[in-house]
Amino acid sequence: VPAKLKVATGSHDVSIQRKHYKSFDTTVNVKEDETVTLSALLTTNAKYLKISTVENAEIWIDGEYVGKGTYSNIINFGKHQFEARLEGCEPTIAELEVDTNTKELITLSAPSPIYGSLKVSSSVTAVVRIDGKKAGETPLFIDGTLGVGEHNVEISAPNHFVEKRTVIIKKGEIAEISVNLREFVDVTFTTKPNRTQIAIDGEIVGTTPYSSALEVGEYDIALYARNHLPVRKTVSITKDNKDFTFKLQRQYLKPSCFYLSGEYQILGIGGVKGSIG
Repeated sequence: VPAKLKVATGSHDVSIQRKHYKSFDTTVNVKEDETVTLSALLTTNAKYLKISTVENAEIWIDGEYVGKGTYSNIINFGKHQFEARLEGCEPTIAELEVDTNTKELITLSAPSPIYGSLKVSSSVTAVVRIDGKKAGETPLFIDGTLGVGEHNVEISAPNHFVEKRTVIIKKGEIAEISVNLREFVDVTFTTKPNRTQIAIDGEIVGTTPYSSALEVGEYDIALYARNHLPVRKTVSITKDNKDFTFKLQRQYLKPSCFYLSGEYQILGIGGVKGSIG
């Protein structure tokens, strides 16, 4: 509008519409060679509203996501559902009838956290950290105070390898973690000569002197040094048996070289012989 339209004579239903306004609906009867004039006064059917909640919460209106933290727009009159959603929480829901008397600011309280439980046990007494924060020592039971969702759990004890787990906490359920902490010993390997290549259980790990934290038990140790005979031994590592020293024998003959040798026999039948290889 404004609009001038040519229509057939007779009765017509007319609707004049604009977003956020009540439509103007009427019926006109047009006669031959007659001009009918319509003047419509549209009344508002919406209101400007601002919806506010906690910073990270999602705002949903009538099941549709519209923003985070705060949202402002024109909302049509009528019944609407406003929600604040946050992961791991029960959503805050408000159902309101929007009209001319509705306040322009709608504040949604923070979604309520949902909690679950967790049990942690280990082979020895250990410290438990959840998401980097100390939660206690094993055996540990967190009864309905741990937020639902994914958490990183770390279990540690002196002279034992740290065990890490990821656990998903669910509402009203008890998640359980049980670990067997492996005891380790700080082991040192030295050799003569130094800078001898060392392999543990078939994997080359470095050169001597070599130190590492190893689990208590038996290991296959292999040592290699240039111009020396290789050494291979099985060692048993315990808290009292953790320092090892090896001496490699010099290798004077090389398998990839050419050699000459000679001999002279004095006793018995005299003679000279030689060999090459």
